Amino acid sequence: DEAAFIRFLKIMKAEGIWVCAFTKTSVFADDERCLEIHGCTSRELAEIVAKLDVTVLVGFNAIDWDVQEKLVVSKKHNYACIRNKTLELLAEVGLNKTNPSRLGLGCSPMTHLNVDDMVVIYTYARPRNLSPIITTTMCVGPCKKEADWRGMTPFEKLPNIYAKICGWNIEHGIWTLDWLRENGIPPYPGMFCCKQIRRGACVKLNGDVTFCPGSDKILGNVVKEPMEAVLARSPHFRHTDEKERFCPAKCGKSLPDTLQTEVMAKLEKKFR
Repeated sequence: DEAAFIRFLKIMKAEGIWVCAFTKTSVFADDERCLEIHGCTSRELAEIVAKLDVTVLVGFNAIDWDVQEKLVVSKKHNYACIRNKTLELLAEVGLNKTNPSRLGLGCSPMTHLNVDDMVVIYTYARPRNLSPIITTTMCVGPCKKEADWRGMTPFEKLPNIYAKICGWNIEHGIWTLDWLRENGIPPYPGMFCCKQIRRGACVKLNGDVTFCPGSDKILGNVVKEPMEAVLARSPHFRHTDEKERFCPAKCGKSLPDTLQTEVMAKLEKKFR
């Protein structure tokens, strides 16, 4: 919804920096609003995004439209309709024609309201080359208090959800059981292990740096010192162990410590 969005994308492209845009889709599905902000139609904006090699992650939290309305704070009603229209438009301009796909579904967080939809969403999305990003809530911001993240997380259903999604990958030749034994269950089921903590950083508006958006541990501030110096103090950045860590930000909180072990036990029983 920012007028500088296209200019920002062009700067990032010129600098060789990959952009993943998280969106609740209002502009992509509204020609009048898109013309007002960007001076082009929604279709033209989608074509610009495709040309600049941007990845787009569209908020997609539930199959049921009424549940989706409860999970997304949108200025317009019928978010599910807007969401679906946006996905169709971005698919038409080819974002899911690349390998890897540049069109994803932001399904997080899993809550008591939408957890039963996750396997259906995943198995619908993958054959269409859409990347479903599924996990539990971050334990920062609105969910920083333990009562909040604990109250919304469907702990009892997580092992089965993770096992069904990872099992689907094995059945369809995406993974093997040996690969999972070596690399572990990823925090985003069905996707490859998160590389954020080893290869990225989260820089906030005031310059504070954390190792990921889900962490509130401040490593330093880029207003006061170079990013290189800040990252040098990170216990995770460019860690020499090639095996990816699970999720330091959520492990023991909205992702139980025992989750990987429980899921692997289910997969071992089914596929060995």
